[in-house]
Amino acid sequence: MGIYINAFWEIKIDGQWHTYSKPNFKQDYELFAKMAGVVNIPGIDPIVPPRGLPEDVSRVVKTEAEAFKKDSFAHSWLTAEEIEELHKFHASLYRKDGKKLFLLNSEEWGYLCGHGWESFRKYRVYYPERIEDIRLVFWFM
Repeated sequence: MGIYINAFWEIKIDGQWHTYSKPNFKQDYELFAKMAGVVNIPGIDPIVPPRGLPEDVSRVVKTEAEAFKKDSFAHSWLTAEEIEELHKFHASLYRKDGKKLFLLNSEEWGYLCGHGWESFRKYRVYYPERIEDIRLVFWFM
């Protein structure tokens, strides 16, 4: 038995958080260690310790979290800046020959303006009035 993640992208529009999409992260203990320290891997410090669900979490995510309440732990979320740190951490796991040590691409990040995190960052620059903020809300099972 292993540790799995349940995650959701939320975006803020007109001051309110909305569920945007659901990424499909693979079982990646290095990533889980960096996200919230739920796996102890020497040399990998978590971005933040689990801090619970945000008080203003979207209705869809809240409903989903309640459905998995008995089987879940380490509920948390990452801000846009923390997501950027996670993205840089993941990029550091690539070998110099270009082969991936761990796979976290657009598919794993989920739908964000057609692609992964890079596309979202570019889109946000062009349309800042549409999306005020983004966060990744998650828990482990």
